[in-house]
Amino acid sequence: MKAGRANNAVEVVSQKPERLSLFDHLPKKLPMKNSDLVEGDRILHPATIKLGALYSKGMIQADDDRVTSLVAVFCNLIQDYKTPPKKVLREDLDKYISKQVQHLVESRELSRGMGNLIKYMRFSVSKISPEISEAEAKHILLEKLQSFLEERIVFAAENIAKYVISTIRDGDVILTFGSSPLVRKVLLLAAKTKSFRLVVVDSRPLNEGLATLTALSHKVHCVYSPLSGAAAAMQSQHVTRVLLGASSLLSNGAMLGPAGTAMVAALAKARQIPVIVAAESYKCSEKVQLDSIVFNELGHPAEIAVMGSVGNADGSSSVGPVPQRQPGYRGAATSSPSEGTGADQQQQAMAVADPISLPTFYAQSSEGITNTTPLPFNVVNLRYDLTPIGNISVVATETGLTPPTSIPVLMREMQQSQQQQQQTTTATTATSSGTSGSTGGSHKAHPSSSGSTVSINA
Repeated sequence: MKAGRANNAVEVVSQKPERLSLFDHLPKKLPMKNSDLVEGDRILHPATIKLGALYSKGMIQADDDRVTSLVAVFCNLIQDYKTPPKKVLREDLDKYISKQVQHLVESRELSRGMGNLIKYMRFSVSKISPEISEAEAKHILLEKLQSFLEERIVFAAENIAKYVISTIRDGDVILTFGSSPLVRKVLLLAAKTKSFRLVVVDSRPLNEGLATLTALSHKVHCVYSPLSGAAAAMQSQHVTRVLLGASSLLSNGAMLGPAGTAMVAALAKARQIPVIVAAESYKCSEKVQLDSIVFNELGHPAEIAVMGSVGNADGSSSVGPVPQRQPGYRGAATSSPSEGTGADQQQQAMAVADPISLPTFYAQSSEGITNTTPLPFNVVNLRYDLTPIGNISVVATETGLTPPTSIPVLMREMQQSQQQQQQTTTATTATSSGTSGSTGGSHKAHPSSSGSTVSINA
């Protein structure tokens, strides 16, 4: 009877669903459409098909890169768009854009920043006057997209870098987690004028911190540590600042970031280390989250574990679950620009940073056991986590250094600024609309929300 019960228990475990019911509300990644069917669909633009494939395969991971690539796709859409006979441009183009967005959603769930860009784009289309020509309308929309890219992303990153650099002192030890294009740019600019050391904390399965290490190891002294060693790294390296990137800034002051960000911020809070969050204002969201379960994104279980060959104590091997191993991860590593020649430093950096694309995750196998073999347990691979407002010292946006409690004020002022610019654009003629500045421009912060009185001294 006991043996029978044991066998039944094994059967029950092996028949568990792919994910827990607690996460059933989260969007599940859909299988990619057949390429022949997608390419034969004239509703989808070739640029949309290509971008959807890049999103689905994980070739474009960072939120900033995803938004920038979406701006480029929108520009291609508008340039190639032609209004069908007996159709109004602003109505037909809005439907056309909705079809493209739906395909991208099926490839990968949209980030909050991408959602804000799509809203901005569709609103701009809705404001196009039906009395102007198609060429003029396309010119106006392309200028608005170019303005969004330059002012809300490029110019914003430069301003954020200035504000963050003003908080860095010579001799500081800065800790960052993972990889954010904005954080990398800030650190690269800071390395030109400041002398500091860098601790890069990273985590499986993506090991995105390797990109940060590769970009900065030849400019500053770097220490690379897994997430499990973050507390020891903070203590042994005497960290004085923590600089984090964000996927979204919520209206309650919390931050949605890559999984592991909340843990790093909590460790810094416990050690009274200032936590600086760098994020562009277009990532602000009116939504509120209290945990990481209400909204999140599920990664593929094969990124965490796969069925493979497990070595036994007697020297034999059997099939069982093994951790997914990504080439390039070498554990903790240090590099210093003062040790060795430039070629030696570059070789050392490449020894610990060998980034690969996500498709490798799904191509590995072991002795005929593929990644499609079901695991005997549930695997939950969450992409994001939530950092509460209490663990954030200051938020650096293009408007200045803002305490997290003032995020709602910043959002309200941005909305008022956009509404004023939209009213001005509507009141002007079509010709002046094509040459004047578009909405989504620079925003001036109210003194109450500026960072002039924010103190982040350790």
